[in-house]
Amino acid sequence: MEEVWKDIKFTDTDGTEYDYTGYYQVSNMGEIRSLDRTVEKFRYGKNEIVLIKGKIMSRTIEVQYILKDEEGTEVARFQNIEDAKQYDRMLTAADEIFDLFNNIKELDNVKENIKDEISFQIAKNSSTVMDILSNISNKKKTPKKPKSTDVDTESSAE
Repeated sequence: MEEVWKDIKFTDTDGTEYDYTGYYQVSNMGEIRSLDRTVEKFRYGKNEIVLIKGKIMSRTIEVQYILKDEEGTEVARFQNIEDAKQYDRMLTAADEIFDLFNNIKELDNVKENIKDEISFQIAKNSSTVMDILSNISNKKKTPKKPKSTDVDTESSAE
């Protein structure tokens, strides 16, 4: 596969635009390089035009997955998409547990932040909670059959 280089331009999540055309490029192989360019510098008591030689700067691109709440505030940051998705599912479960708590009349006097924290902790520890809840069952246990014995219980009176 041939390496293709493109100028770096992007818009950040807050809407800030960045344009590094003529300074940096990224390749389809995940490399980043600086480009040859000239700059004016003050050296040895005078202004000079200096050539800055471009070079490969990075061999990998770091990708981060950022979860934000409804207001746009960062909640969590992940390197792995699966971790981000799992955390998002956990937050969704916490929201559903919170809604459940809000529908329980006996919890009306409990403060919202307490219900929110309990909901979050239940969702966060879901595997432990599921283990505990798995002990609740509608199935009736069948009684164990007595062990059969090889001893003849009939008495033989001769």
